Amino acid sequence: AAFAPTDLAPVLADIAELYGASAEAREQRLAVDLPDSLPLIGDRDLLAQAVVNLLDNALKFTPEGGTVRLRARLAEDHAEIEVADDGPGMPDADRRRAGERFFRADAARTTPGSGLGLSLVRAVAALHRGELVLRDTHRGAAAPGLTATLRLPAG
Repeated sequence: AAFAPTDLAPVLADIAELYGASAEAREQRLAVDLPDSLPLIGDRDLLAQAVVNLLDNALKFTPEGGTVRLRARLAEDHAEIEVADDGPGMPDADRRRAGERFFRADAARTTPGSGLGLSLVRAVAALHRGELVLRDTHRGAAAPGLTATLRLPAG
């Protein structure tokens, strides 16, 4: 019922401003690359919450001095919102299970959280007929990082 045409670019810019300060307080850096406009049809609040969950995870797993990147772009038929970190990454087997409710990878068991963040992001993506794709940020590196890409149909 809350689906409507929306421009997500200013929402992402606001989120980036808030999380930029949070990253700085943790001695991390938030690099931002956003388009002037990102038109979508969807629930603006749910999409914002999905991005916030991705940024929360990225900041949680990025070490001091590391960088978290928030990037968005509009392709021909879809929009991509990408959050990448410099953390320990996630093995393939864990990536396949990452959207399950309450699943916590072994590397995450000592960090605070409930295991619901990525399942919420996957649910928001599915509700918008999109998907969440997880991959290594730095292939073959000692700390490969994790890149989470939210792909959504363009509005």
